[in-house]
Amino acid sequence: DVLAGVAADIRNNPVIAYEEDCVTRLIQDDVNETAYNRIKNWSISELREYVLSDETSVDDIAFTRKGLTSEVVAAVAKICSNADLIYGGKKMPVIKKANTTIGIPGTFSCRLQPNDTRDDVQSIAAQIYEGLSFGAGDAVIGVNPVTDDVENLTRVLDTVYGVIDKFNIPTQGCVLAHVTTQIEAIRRGAPGQIEAIRRGAPRRAD
Repeated sequence: DVLAGVAADIRNNPVIAYEEDCVTRLIQDDVNETAYNRIKNWSISELREYVLSDETSVDDIAFTRKGLTSEVVAAVAKICSNADLIYGGKKMPVIKKANTTIGIPGTFSCRLQPNDTRDDVQSIAAQIYEGLSFGAGDAVIGVNPVTDDVENLTRVLDTVYGVIDKFNIPTQGCVLAHVTTQIEAIRRGAPGQIEAIRRGAPRRAD
């Protein structure tokens, strides 16, 4: 990375051609040209130094990031150490709100992952209760199921949301089955909406 203009070169030569890929078009069309023109002649290492500089503020990065494509962001991350990523990440707060709010500076949220090798719902429920007793699960209660079929997915979703609903827990539930399995389970009435975010909103698809 010794030449200037790498950021511009990467934008002009995306991994997949603009004409061939809708995601590439979405990314390219969303670039803020004013922000892009400020950094298009920088090298990737210069962009890294900019992110890590004590003179670069949260607001500076919030503006600059609007001019970056995914490939440029990935390239910067590739040449960062773990310490760089932690330090630079502090300047890029991402706050998200569902049933809970996560990402607020100075706070910590974690996922509760009550997996079971047999997808035994009693074991999953017991692990949820144990995790909650330690204060875990405020980010999400997420299960990685062993068996990816609609019936099993529905049982696990019913278990996860059953605990959440019973105790009115302000968190999100997720069971990471294949998207087509998720869609079919929800179509049949499984509680699969992460927009269960609104307290009291029905989680079953009618």
